[in-house]
Amino acid sequence: MQEILLIDKQKKQITLVDQDKPLENKNKQFCVDQVYGLEDSQSTIYQETIEPLVESALKGFNATLLVYGEYQKSKDYILEGDLKNLEEIGIITRVCRQIFSHIEQNQQQEFIIRVSSLQILNENITDLLQKENKNLNLRENKNQQVFVEKLSSIIVTNQEELIKQIHLAKQNSYGSSNTMNSSYVRGHTIHQIQIQKYDKEDQENAFNVSILNLVSLAGIERTSKVGCFGKNLSESILVNKSLSTLEKVTTALSKQDNKHIPYRESQLTRILQNSLGGNSKTVLLTIISIESYETSLQALRFAERAKKIKNKPSVNKIKDQTIIKSFREEYSSISSSLNASFSNISQVSNVL
Repeated sequence: MQEILLIDKQKKQITLVDQDKPLENKNKQFCVDQVYGLEDSQSTIYQETIEPLVESALKGFNATLLVYGEYQKSKDYILEGDLKNLEEIGIITRVCRQIFSHIEQNQQQEFIIRVSSLQILNENITDLLQKENKNLNLRENKNQQVFVEKLSSIIVTNQEELIKQIHLAKQNSYGSSNTMNSSYVRGHTIHQIQIQKYDKEDQENAFNVSILNLVSLAGIERTSKVGCFGKNLSESILVNKSLSTLEKVTTALSKQDNKHIPYRESQLTRILQNSLGGNSKTVLLTIISIESYETSLQALRFAERAKKIKNKPSVNKIKDQTIIKSFREEYSSISSSLNASFSNISQVSNVL
């Protein structure tokens, strides 16, 4: 039986073979930045593709990881992995470890790390860390940057706390049972990690504020294939509409002469506006399968267009002394609370 996917890692090329119409020469070739197969470990994928992105965020650049593709289980695995196997832990845990490992190794710098999580379903935004916060609105600040109004933002002081909050968001996300995947999530999930950094040895006396987005886009499965009916069908139609808008945005951005970018046509593209053609370093991780020529073709065409987008990333330096003073006061308060907690733990240990 002829394979649907032919991979040439050396040339970084993927060929799609249409088995239903072998005589019509419908094979499609795509050149990408990197190709991974089942034989590649989570560690390899992370070190080569994600680690440099997180490093950029720690330097003050906005950064975004978009995970796009067909099966939710495949996306869950690449993001969460196998916690029982150190080699196969997923991207999220590795990101948390990298951030706090960097903090421990750079004692001359002061950091405050915040995390927020949201889900977009039916074009409504829900706070996944405080489920009662639903139907949240998008706003723009004075710099015309889009943010989610009233979205909770939790300060975390170690990797365990960060992982715990993201796992809580996963538990609070909305999914439903269907014929393909009992954990199928119809919405888009975005984890936002804000990194505030002040370098005590920086002669410019400035500090950086960057956002690291970890985005799991809803699956591109056809509704008939995943067995969606009634309410689930309506939700899937809205998901497909937002993905369609995302494709329209990438198509417009990939053309040099296109002056109108339809960011405002969906909540997803408005939130990702900075990540697509704006001030951000962005990595698109596209997951394809050997089971569907059409969905793999759709995913690879999306990746091909996205590859042409030119972002304009720059370090987010803030020199406003009032803001810096406020940051340092907050950092001092957090440090004092942590030291007090450690002192109490030590005293209890001595008593025991």
